[in-house]
Amino acid sequence: MKKKLSEEIQEENKLKAYKRKKKENEKMNVMSLKKTLGIALIFIFSIIMLIFVCNRTFFKNNYKTSKLDIDIPRLMFFIKDDGNELVFKTYRKSQYVKDFFDYHLNNLTIYKCRATEFYYDDLNGVAIYSIDVKKGLALKTVTIKYAKGDADCLCISDKTGRAAEEFCKNK
Repeated sequence: MKKKLSEEIQEENKLKAYKRKKKENEKMNVMSLKKTLGIALIFIFSIIMLIFVCNRTFFKNNYKTSKLDIDIPRLMFFIKDDGNELVFKTYRKSQYVKDFFDYHLNNLTIYKCRATEFYYDDLNGVAIYSIDVKKGLALKTVTIKYAKGDADCLCISDKTGRAAEEFCKNK
């Protein structure tokens, strides 16, 4: 009887030890999962911030190259500049972006030619033909078409972009 009782006590102690060990393992697994998830989130956030900080325009108020110097709203993500067409993406409302550029264009001289119309920046010698804002799901695409050259020559050429620049260079 004593032997049976001691065996039952040993079994009970083994069961308690097993349950305790199982709970400890579960806690460790949960802690490990939380730690891994936290590190992954910090890593992803760091990469996203690095991309935004390294972008030429995301935290800046203007975009400047040898041809163009234009004010832009903050939080615009630079995509490409092929020399006559500038493309940005933004999370901002499209109406805000349109109003921002309308204000900028109202400070420039308007040239109305036979086939074209453009806004001319006298300080930089740049003609801006159009600024288009296209809505997307979450991002809006802002496209700015421009050319560098003398306003009268660009107007005479009746061309836009690279063709107008080439016309004025050869003249």
